[in-house]
Amino acid sequence: METTITCLTTAPIVLRGEESQTYRPGHHKFTEEFIFAPVLEPGLPSNVLAELETRGIHLIHAVIDFPGSHVTYYDACGVGHACACGLLFRRGDCDGDGSVGGSVTDALFLLSYNLLGDPEPPAPFSGCGPGITADRLLGCAQPGAGCGG
Repeated sequence: METTITCLTTAPIVLRGEESQTYRPGHHKFTEEFIFAPVLEPGLPSNVLAELETRGIHLIHAVIDFPGSHVTYYDACGVGHACACGLLFRRGDCDGDGSVGGSVTDALFLLSYNLLGDPEPPAPFSGCGPGITADRLLGCAQPGAGCGG
């Protein structure tokens, strides 16, 4: 899957790795939660990483909840900050063609897999990746002096 996050940095943040993005559907998919950890994305441009560091953005948590949605980003201390930009990402490159805008092929690809037994979407679709631990995400095992530690 590919996720593009805009508005938090000058250039869009494009995540493709299984460790940098996590999805959790809610009851009957009335809600959905996404956790994005750009620092865990292999090959993310250094200018984007530097801008995230400068802005203190280490983790992005997006909740799609009917009737509304919200995005919170977390700093190195684990303190959440509401994002005034609104919902900032798009998902869904199920067929792996690199396109998610205005195309029904992703939906048809997923429906074909679910209903007709066609090939599954590209990895990490059915696989589980290693968990994200605070020391890997934030770069420290214990909170630093600035984090109340």
